[in-house]
Amino acid sequence: MFGKPDMVMVFNTKDIETVYRNEGQWPMAKFRISQTLSRKIRGDFFKETIGLPVSQGEQWSKMRTAVNPVLLKPQNLSMYLKPLQEISDEFIKRIKEIRDPNTLEVPADFDRELNRLTFESVALVALNRKLNLINGAGSSPDAERLIECTRLNFDYVFKLDIQPSMWRLIRTPLYYQSMKVQEDLFRITQKYVNEALLQIKEKKSKKVNNNEEIYSILEKLLLIDEKLAIVMAMDMLIAGVDTTSVTITAILLCLAKNPEKQRLLREEIFKVLPTKDSVLDDKNMKHLPYLRAVIKETLRYYPNGTGTLRCPKQDVILSGYKVPKDSKVFLNFNCLLRDETFLHKLINFYPNVGCATKTIRNLNLILSVICLLVWDHVFVLANVWQKWNGSSYFEIVAEFQS
Repeated sequence: MFGKPDMVMVFNTKDIETVYRNEGQWPMAKFRISQTLSRKIRGDFFKETIGLPVSQGEQWSKMRTAVNPVLLKPQNLSMYLKPLQEISDEFIKRIKEIRDPNTLEVPADFDRELNRLTFESVALVALNRKLNLINGAGSSPDAERLIECTRLNFDYVFKLDIQPSMWRLIRTPLYYQSMKVQEDLFRITQKYVNEALLQIKEKKSKKVNNNEEIYSILEKLLLIDEKLAIVMAMDMLIAGVDTTSVTITAILLCLAKNPEKQRLLREEIFKVLPTKDSVLDDKNMKHLPYLRAVIKETLRYYPNGTGTLRCPKQDVILSGYKVPKDSKVFLNFNCLLRDETFLHKLINFYPNVGCATKTIRNLNLILSVICLLVWDHVFVLANVWQKWNGSSYFEIVAEFQS
């Protein structure tokens, strides 16, 4: 329709296996065409590093090979625990300011507050800086525009690449609006990364020992390639903010609707972090298996997306139908996540510690960052709030049920 190729929707696990077994040496998932085009227009910058969400084949493989050693090592993320807790403490103060003094309920648009919380947190990792977005004090117009662009990005991808649209035949106003968002994302991210690079060089020049290890993720990416660091910062903001804020919102909803699970989580947190001054670190974080289980079960119960896309490199037979090679095949996982054919009690919210413990080591790039951020923020929302204010965490999140 309107220049878009047909797409096969798959819901059968055997068909999904068939697609994966026939994807060739490197996966092909031709999606986000509008975003891909916006980066190809700037071929001078994105020629070799177009970005993980939109790159294909060997180019995708080379980029993953370059960034995996930095982004998939938990020890590279542990340095952010303390500053993330400081951000969470700031968010607690924000809740005090915006909640109803009589009912203790948060406003109906509390999801936007969570979005700003997660943006501040992801920006700390991606840009190596605070943007002061939680209470708005000290935030710059560029920071506000950046958070606006990450929200608009998903809207435009849906309207241009999923809904029927004429933009591939005729450049529509919506297309040009999307290109402006992509340009602003690139311009502001590049500005922040360049500022961080200057700070890093200045800091390094003041060091007595120039062989001292560089710790931050952005610094490690800059050592590999400056363009790669800018593109990865953009992709972390685009892919990390929405997924994390939606996950935190879903966790609050699941705990509000399952007070017994909330009680078990609270008891575990109190054992590991008994006082309001207790600090979450990489050591005691290992002793929070139920929190990990809650996060992973929430991602099953309320998944961030509907599935993934693949383009098989040869003809495949799916449910008895021949699908030509290079066809777009969408693998729908969200329906399978509650199919009792595979696991028992999938209709209910059922955190399983054993399952979470066995699979936590196999988290992918995005899930690793999500878990780091969510561990810290859920701890604050579920534990510190109640200890500092004497009010029920359930009262805060019950608003999500309406």
